[in-house]
Amino acid sequence: MDPRDTNAAGTNAERARRIFDAIWNERRPEVFDQLCAPDCLIHDPFRGTLDRTGFELLLTTASALEMQLFVDELVEAGDRIALRWSGECIVRGEPMLVTGLSLLRFRDGLLVEQWSAWDTPHFGELLGLVPHGTEAVLPFDRPSPPA
Repeated sequence: MDPRDTNAAGTNAERARRIFDAIWNERRPEVFDQLCAPDCLIHDPFRGTLDRTGFELLLTTASALEMQLFVDELVEAGDRIALRWSGECIVRGEPMLVTGLSLLRFRDGLLVEQWSAWDTPHFGELLGLVPHGTEAVLPFDRPSPPA
């Protein structure tokens, strides 16, 4: 086990970064088991509310994408972490930039709930899930991290 993955050490902010890096960027879904509570719920604008089983299925699907997520800004307030993030991925041979916000809630060092809002119309259009032109899709540039 990678010592970075244990939930015993570090702040919730460090745990939130590990969740993003290990799960999404390093494709290590086993970290979900180490950092997320058994009753963890993920609220996703595409798929609704997912329990652990649903989220594990989402991770399996997402692992097929060439994707890299970046935490652009993080704010910690008690048991909650707010993240502004961006991502780069290849969908059907097309490069895509996506931006989003996530609010994570921790209990005893484990993630218990996450709410996310992200550029779903653009992503859905590229995946063929949303008809072209259904909603205005604006190009997003990956913002520079604050100095």
